[in-house]
Amino acid sequence: MAKLTDQYSEEKFGEFIKNHFTPSDVIRTPTKLFGRNGALSDIERAFQSPGRHVFVYGDRGVGKSSVAETAAFKLNEYGDPIVIQCTRKTTLFEAIQDIASSVYDRSDRFDPPTNGRNVQLTIPGTGRAEVGGKKASRVEVPKPKSLNECFDLLRYVDQKTQGQTVIVLDEFDNIQDTDVLHDFAEFMKGLPTISDTGLKFTFCGIFLTLDELIARHRSIGRQFETIALEPVSYGNLFHIVEAASEEIGIEIGEAFLTRIAVLSDRFPHFVHLFGMYVFWHLFDIEYEGEEITRSHYKHGVKSTLSRAEPELRLTYDKAIRKYSHADQYELALWAFADRGETMSQMKKVYTDSYLRIAGQLGIEDEEFMEPKDFGRRVYNLKLDRHGNILIPALDKSGWYQFRENRMRGFCRLKADQAGAMLCEEWIADLTKMRKRGQHIA
Repeated sequence: MAKLTDQYSEEKFGEFIKNHFTPSDVIRTPTKLFGRNGALSDIERAFQSPGRHVFVYGDRGVGKSSVAETAAFKLNEYGDPIVIQCTRKTTLFEAIQDIASSVYDRSDRFDPPTNGRNVQLTIPGTGRAEVGGKKASRVEVPKPKSLNECFDLLRYVDQKTQGQTVIVLDEFDNIQDTDVLHDFAEFMKGLPTISDTGLKFTFCGIFLTLDELIARHRSIGRQFETIALEPVSYGNLFHIVEAASEEIGIEIGEAFLTRIAVLSDRFPHFVHLFGMYVFWHLFDIEYEGEEITRSHYKHGVKSTLSRAEPELRLTYDKAIRKYSHADQYELALWAFADRGETMSQMKKVYTDSYLRIAGQLGIEDEEFMEPKDFGRRVYNLKLDRHGNILIPALDKSGWYQFRENRMRGFCRLKADQAGAMLCEEWIADLTKMRKRGQHIA
């Protein structure tokens, strides 16, 4: 096989990578959004019902933004949808102001030069915004001060747009202020006020945010289609890498493919990172082979870990690095990551996972943690000084889970890099199924 550098310029190869791997960008086209057709269909049907809106929820990193924005770009009838990114400081009134301001970005947000006379912008229900001067001046939409003014501004947005207009409020779980959440709950309750407009809302957040909003106003549940996103299926994770592999003509073996899919814990971010850096590595070394090797795989895992979200790396380091017995804390995390279930009993984790992993790494019997020591390490990992990386589960003594589910995939990759074989039986079973041609959901 010819060198990749003979077949592709760096610019052309960059386009190949861009077409297949998006670890940091939101996906906005259905053809690149593997395994989410059901969610897209649910959103489309919800919007067909008058006065019904959507709340997409799931773990961080599961792809909520991609689903919401793909649906928004598909279902917005004219131009682009309105997408607002929420922060910890976002308030309801600022969010509505941003929505209205985005309409001016699309038309003529800057007034033509004047002769020093003031220019007035009238928005129904909110009074007038006045700007002036001899130079072109930016029209600022006034911030609403009440729910009624919020709905007046949204009616104005409806007048400035055509047909169905989709508004996405993304990263809604960033909002922590209880008073602000109360304001949003009141706003959601009042959305039927604008049911005669073409505006459709999609909120994206984690389950706890949705749960808190519904607890404040149970009637919210009647107005929203709640769409729970689970991690991507193995079959669709395989497809992310295989599609690139087939285009470029370099095969990735079944063992490597199933391993990265399982270790990622079905979070696509890790698979996109792995694929991107493996194929860039093949390009950089001017690879001439036809199959990805173990050294390529290891390079992909190393690069995935070094380029994963900083929050994951910092949380992991905080859990283990500042303390004596760092290796024991790390092994405890790997043992919990070895489990297939979200919530695990500590005793079972010790006997079924920790002892096996410690044996794989060649730890001498006298250096094994006793159950009592293992329990102390696990207890500490739920404390603030260790970043609360584990939290109690099920209100049962001795049961734990990762505070962030995507951390389980990060821990699996760290263990793999160190030579620990996590989820062995699981990977072997999936590999056999693929070799037999069996369908894997």
